[in-house]
Amino acid sequence: MNTSKLIVENWRWFINEQDASLGEELLQVIQSIEGFENAAIKKETGTTVHITNVGSRGERQQLMNTLAEKFPRDVEPLTDPNGDTFRVGKYKGKRFALYQGTVGLRIANKGDVAEGILGATIMARLLNYNVNRESAAKVSMNDVLTVLENLNSQPDKSASKRKTSKELKFEGDIQKTLRIALNVGNFNDLMSEEKRPIMAPVYDQILRYVNSNYFLEFLKTTVFNPEPFELEVLVVGAEEQMASKADVRIEKDGIPIWSHSLKLGSRQLGQVGGKSADKVFEYVTKVFGFEASPERKKQYSDMLTSLDGDSNREKFYNASSLVFIDLYRYMKRQLSSNQAAYTEKLLNSLKQSAISDESNIDVLNFEKSTFRLLDFEKIKEILNYIDLDVDLSAGKTGYPIITVFSRGAQGVVPRPSNTLFRFRPKFENSGPVLRFYVEYGNLIDTMLSKYEEEQEENS
Repeated sequence: MNTSKLIVENWRWFINEQDASLGEELLQVIQSIEGFENAAIKKETGTTVHITNVGSRGERQQLMNTLAEKFPRDVEPLTDPNGDTFRVGKYKGKRFALYQGTVGLRIANKGDVAEGILGATIMARLLNYNVNRESAAKVSMNDVLTVLENLNSQPDKSASKRKTSKELKFEGDIQKTLRIALNVGNFNDLMSEEKRPIMAPVYDQILRYVNSNYFLEFLKTTVFNPEPFELEVLVVGAEEQMASKADVRIEKDGIPIWSHSLKLGSRQLGQVGGKSADKVFEYVTKVFGFEASPERKKQYSDMLTSLDGDSNREKFYNASSLVFIDLYRYMKRQLSSNQAAYTEKLLNSLKQSAISDESNIDVLNFEKSTFRLLDFEKIKEILNYIDLDVDLSAGKTGYPIITVFSRGAQGVVPRPSNTLFRFRPKFENSGPVLRFYVEYGNLIDTMLSKYEEEQEENS
C-alpha cells in the first residue's frame, strides 16, 4: 500500500473512532433523561448512530425536544422526507436516528384498564353473594382473573375495529351479566398476562374496595333487597363516549342503582385543550362566568401561531398568565360584590365537571394506597359552610395557578386543607401539548366524602 493510500485509510479510521465516541456520548446523554434509561445503540457507522428503545412517536418527539432544549449547541433536529422531526438529528455534527425498539412493558391507559378490573371484581363478588345468608365471601385476585378469562373467551360484539366489546352471562335464579367495552389496545392490556404485574397495585386497591364492609352493606341493602331478576355490570364508556360521566355502573332490572366515575390518583375534574383559542375561552366562560377581552383573545391566538419549537413553553405560559391575571381580578370582584351567588356558580361548575346533571354517581378515587368516595351531588349543601377567596400564584416552572380556597380558622391564605379547587395550564414538549386543568382540593375530600377506607380500618 503506498503512503498516500495509507494516510487516507488511517484518516478514515481516525474519523470513525471519533464518530463512534460521539455515539457513545450521545447514548449516555439520552440515558440520563428520565424515561429513556433503556436506550441502546442498535447500529453505528462512520456517519450515523442508530439509537433504539426510545419509544413511540410521541416519546421520540419528546426526547428530541428535550435534547434540543438542554443542548442547543450540540443537538440539531432534522426533518425527514415525511416532514417528521422526531426520527433524525445531529449531535455535534454526527447524524443520529431514533427507533421505537423494545422499551419494556407499558399500559397505554391505566385508568381505562382499571375500569375493566373494577367491573370484573364487582362481578366476582356478586357471584359470591348468598341471598339467604345476606353475605358474600371476599374475592381474591384469582377470582377476578377467572372472570376476565371467561369474558375474554366470548365473541367480540363491537362493530368498530378500534373497539372491543365482550359480554359474559351467568344464568341462575338471578341472571348476572358483565359487559366490558374498551378501545382495542386497552382491552388487550386488560387481558394481557404479561402486563398484569404492572397493574398489581390497582388490583389490590380495587379488591380492598369491593371487599370492604361498605360495599357488602350496599349489596345487602340495595343490590339484593328486594331480590332482583337481573343484574348487569357495565363498563361501556368506549361505546357511550360523552353520554355519561359514569365509567362503571350496576343496573338492577334495567335501572341504574350504582355509578362511579373512577380516578387513579388524579384530582382532575375537567380539562380543555389549549390549541384552540375559541375552546379555551368558551371553557373559561363556562366554568368561571368570565369573558376575556378581545385583546387577551388576540394575544392568545397570536401565541398559538408563533409556536415554532423555540421557547414554546415560555410563550404559552406568558399568554396564559395574562388571561389568568384578568380572571383573578374578575373573581376577586365577584366574590367581593356578590359572594353567595358567585360561590354557588363555582360549586355548580365543579358539580357539572364531576358528574354533569346525572344522579347516583360517586367519584371513586384510588389515591396514595387508599380509596375515597366523593358525593358531588351534595356539593351545594356546603354553600353555608365556606367563605371563598381566590389566589394567583406561580408554579415551579413559571405557570400560573388560580387557587379557590375557603377562609376561616385556617387563615386567609390557601393551604392544602382549605383548597376547594385549582385551575392551571400544562405544557408538554411532545407535540407540543397545551392543556388547562380544573383539579379539586382537599376541602372537597373533607366535605364531600361519603366513605373513606380509613373509616373502616379505624372502626
